[in-house]
Amino acid sequence: MDKVARDREVLDSVGFAWSRNAAVWNEILFPAIKAYVDVHKNGKIPQQFVVPSEDPWPRKSWGKRLGDALSHTRINGSYFVQYGRDIEKLDELGLNVKLSLRAWNKRVVPLLKTYAELHGEGEVPVDFVVPSDTPWEKKVTGVRLGLIVALNSQLMSCN
Repeated sequence: MDKVARDREVLDSVGFAWSRNAAVWNEILFPAIKAYVDVHKNGKIPQQFVVPSEDPWPRKSWGKRLGDALSHTRINGSYFVQYGRDIEKLDELGLNVKLSLRAWNKRVVPLLKTYAELHGEGEVPVDFVVPSDTPWEKKVTGVRLGLIVALNSQLMSCN
């Protein structure tokens, strides 16, 4: 085994985040979302919400503009891969998982085109998850495309 493969395995085993977005989402944003729901008993996070710098909020999230980050996710498609992998959890927590037309066109439409090339123009099954094989981009592996489509069905007529 070469050194790069060995090092990758070691880093994977300790949970190394291979992208900045993944690290921010997993270590800062998602724990803050769960804390918000625990504290406020709902997922209606206001756009201007900033994580307080005190317990019970996750220390790494202190001072983070959580409302803005989530708004950018819905409007611009920021953190789309993480959103797409965690959409079921986000929905269960009561968050608004609706995307804007801009985010839809930027992030979802290209995936729908790939899906159509492989499976035809039919409906995407709600349980369809982007696989790791070609022609799918590796970075979108695990995105819950079927659930994204189901929860944003109002945008399907906009394609």
